Amino acid sequence: MENKDPLFENFGRNARKMDSAPSSDAWTKLEARLDKHERPVARRRSLPGLGIMSIAASVLLLVGLVFVISQTVLKPSPSMAKADQGAIPRQVEDLPLLASNESISSPQMAEYQRKINANPRGVIKEGGYHKKLVAQSLKVGQTITYYSDHSAESYVVTMKNFDWILGEWKSNNKNGSSTETWKSVAPRHFKGTGNFTNTNNQSIFTEEMALIERDNKIYFEAVTQSAGKKVAYELESLKNNQAIFHNSTIGFPSHVVIIRTKNGGFSIVFKNIPPVAIPDNNILLENERNSVEGKEIIRMMDRKI
Repeated sequence: MENKDPLFENFGRNARKMDSAPSSDAWTKLEARLDKHERPVARRRSLPGLGIMSIAASVLLLVGLVFVISQTVLKPSPSMAKADQGAIPRQVEDLPLLASNESISSPQMAEYQRKINANPRGVIKEGGYHKKLVAQSLKVGQTITYYSDHSAESYVVTMKNFDWILGEWKSNNKNGSSTETWKSVAPRHFKGTGNFTNTNNQSIFTEEMALIERDNKIYFEAVTQSAGKKVAYELESLKNNQAIFHNSTIGFPSHVVIIRTKNGGFSIVFKNIPPVAIPDNNILLENERNSVEGKEIIRMMDRKI
């Protein structure tokens, strides 16, 4: 019988044990032992008093930042500093925009604001030391009173009543063509330029006109007298598409009438009321742009297309 070496038998038994999985209890015991041998985390060492120094530095930085802001951003201007040193007013007064019996509307307030923006000093006027500041009236336009046989009717006329005249106009006759151009050069100022061109296409006559509102009065301006100066005619009435302007200081014409015609055009009539004969020296109106009919000088214009 063959003798086996005990050493090899021992190796064989141990090799078979290596193929088997360890029990769950073995793993638990191994993990517990490993936890005991883990190296503890090192604690960070700090210098004594470092936390107090950090807080003190933060407070000093905050105080310095507040000081810089107060000296730069929040520092009052010299004008404000002088105002603070001035005398304290003893009395404060209200400035009413309207009289007690005057009504107000949104267009009026918008116009009043426009006046303030255009000329702040011209809206509020100051009297003597014993008087209060008083705002000017908000009324815009010219108030016209029309008297009939039994009553009187008042209405307000503004430049909007004449904005239809803006644009280009023309008329033709046997001697050439007449043109007019009306433009708005300011909120209450319309400027008209008239020109006459003969059949040879030569411009032989030019005149300047205007419709303008000043101090709640509307005027028509044109050169209508032999002196060659522009004359202002104040609006007297506006009714039934007919505006009558007058100037009692002029011999002829004392009146200028602008009439809107049914065909979309208009006419300008130079005459006196009551009618008078046209003076012989009125050469400025007796030009190629106008025609003479009895005791009136008339110019007809049509819309230029």
